[in-house]
Amino acid sequence: MKARLAESFRHFILALLTAVSLSVPAVHFLHVPRALPACILAEAMLFLLLIVLRLTPWLSRLGIGAAAAAAIFLIWQHMSLLQDFFQAVRLFALHGSGILLSLYADMFLFFCVLFIGFLSYAVTSRVSGAMPAGLVFVFLVLLVWQSREPRMLFCLIPQMIAVLVIFSLSLQPSAASKGVFPVALLLSLLCILAVPREGIGIPALQEASENLRQRIMDTLFFTEPRNVFSLSQEGYYPQGAGQLGGDVHPEDHLVMTVHTPRSVYLRGAIRNTYTGHTWTDTTGGRRYLWIASRWSTLRETTFDSALPLAEDILSPVTLSIHMEACSASSLFVPQRIRDLRVSGSLIPYFNLSSEVFVTHDLLPGDSWNVSALLYSADTPGMRELLQACALEDNTIPASVVRDYTALPDHLKEPLYTLAHQLSGTSGNPFDQAMALQTALQTGYRYTLSPAAIAPEEDFVSAFLFRTQEGYCTYFASAMTVLARAIGLPSRYVEGYVARPDSDGVAYVTGLQAHAWCEVYFPGFGWLTFDPTPGLGRDTLNPAGTSQNIPEASPDDTNANAPQATPTPTPVPEATPMPKGTETPDPSPASTPPELSQNPPDAPNRSAFPWWLLLLFLLLAALLLRLLIVMPPFMARHASSDEERCRIYLRAILQLLALFGVPREETQSLRQLNQLLQGEPPPLSEVCPVLDRAESLLYAQRTPQATDATALHAIYLRLYHALSVLRKIRFCARRALSPRSARML
Repeated sequence: MKARLAESFRHFILALLTAVSLSVPAVHFLHVPRALPACILAEAMLFLLLIVLRLTPWLSRLGIGAAAAAAIFLIWQHMSLLQDFFQAVRLFALHGSGILLSLYADMFLFFCVLFIGFLSYAVTSRVSGAMPAGLVFVFLVLLVWQSREPRMLFCLIPQMIAVLVIFSLSLQPSAASKGVFPVALLLSLLCILAVPREGIGIPALQEASENLRQRIMDTLFFTEPRNVFSLSQEGYYPQGAGQLGGDVHPEDHLVMTVHTPRSVYLRGAIRNTYTGHTWTDTTGGRRYLWIASRWSTLRETTFDSALPLAEDILSPVTLSIHMEACSASSLFVPQRIRDLRVSGSLIPYFNLSSEVFVTHDLLPGDSWNVSALLYSADTPGMRELLQACALEDNTIPASVVRDYTALPDHLKEPLYTLAHQLSGTSGNPFDQAMALQTALQTGYRYTLSPAAIAPEEDFVSAFLFRTQEGYCTYFASAMTVLARAIGLPSRYVEGYVARPDSDGVAYVTGLQAHAWCEVYFPGFGWLTFDPTPGLGRDTLNPAGTSQNIPEASPDDTNANAPQATPTPTPVPEATPMPKGTETPDPSPASTPPELSQNPPDAPNRSAFPWWLLLLFLLLAALLLRLLIVMPPFMARHASSDEERCRIYLRAILQLLALFGVPREETQSLRQLNQLLQGEPPPLSEVCPVLDRAESLLYAQRTPQATDATALHAIYLRLYHALSVLRKIRFCARRALSPRSARML
């Protein structure tokens, strides 16, 4: 009993040291440093409870039942708190926002204390060996390195002591703990004090370390605000980001060099919400790592990769883009991406608006290669292809209808009437979109100095009915709004148009900055439409015609200005609507776009993640099963020394099989002993133990406590000599196979 108490006291001290090392960074990152003493006290009480339950088998069973009942009661009574916690974990995993940590700090801290307590108790068990505690120490070192705070180094001391003690006792189980602890404390202090306060001044190592740290952060924890591309950097928002229009003067400065066999629209920003004055985005708040396999299906859906290739009409084209000037973090790529390869330190992400971006602003020299299908409305055979795709699948995803058909309330009936007039009488969605593009190209004048639009006027309505002149942002906005008015999902896009020379090289300058429209078709996805006359940027001032310009009545001039009281907008029933779409919802979207940061989603309390709770319970059951079938636990609860000996002997035979020396069914222990005579340690150390075991089994000698102790020692020797994979196989076999855990 004295030995068991000493072992329990050692386990308590080691678990407490590990808990202290883990609790310090936990309360630091949760910004609740005053809670550290309470956390350590709670973990110490948890360790005492676990040790008492382990020392008293009957109380252990009672305690497990009471804990299960208490857990079910707490879950039932505090369902909303658990729901909030799971929601907070989900939001933090998606966004990594420090605001979430401050809002849910108490809840996170409670679960952190429980997790740290059970983890510390498990990794410091004698059965676990030194490897789990060493992995925890490595994790803490990475955490301290990531924090860049020298004072955090001191949280490594308790865990370093625990690792050294566990390692020493695993090598020499009979060593006294009281002699190991002082030496471990001294070595830990010397190691920490030997670290220079300002670091080691080797520039090459510092640069390599910082590059590694930054790459880890960019790949796994990219949550920093980013700069989103906008035509404003080319002078296209002279009145500010909140108002389209105005006189523009783009500059002929080189932005990028593109190697491409044909002209291509390079998208930089995609907007889905029209406010009456500008375009914003409400779909691109979340970020998804481009190369992550877990997002492969989402990536294919976002970029229409899963839709028909139709390579008989158009094959993928490989582009090479090389930046010549600084720009925002947005990668300029086509829409239907098949493959993306970046160079240097670029780590690409994407969002649900199909923007592709990296973790920092683009610099001269950054480059990437992209393979894509360069479809546009003018591609030969496009009408037939869309009809064939619609026959295969004539539905439009609900998310596309929701995000890309809404229009603001203040738009009046004349605009909807004009949309139906310009789209013609055809019931084919492609024909309708082409009619809108042609009407804008031929009926409105292109100019970089359009007539002014008053702040109280609706931008598109003023352009269509009054000024009837403008540049690419006017035409792209008008077509997107008109397409939505007849039920076609559409979105506004900004970027550049790259047109190569005879050598297949396009020198893209500020003059090629452009805006256009994309329309969604069932079974096919998004298709590029460019309603700007002369493609907008071929010449600075292409000649526009004035034919087919709709006459504006005096009441129509300001009829579409934003009003305080919205008026319902009727849609003529005689005009056919494409299947799978619906009449635009006049309710405006008011969620701000991601211009400089990613806004977290609002908590949703409608559904409790039962699947996550079930998964947690299954994992807990598996861990409990693993605990109770391990030889030390079974031997501790055995009723006699003979039972303990048989438990350890069977475990030793299982370990020998993992070392490549299995015992055959007809083979005696003496024959197995002869096979082990010439083996190197630790296999040769099993021979004396097998001799004693044979006398116990066949000579009817009564086992003693020393026999069980010897078998226990050789079991630990073999277990610690196993590789990591073999340890996993041993634990899995005992946990999943009831026969493996039986006595010999």
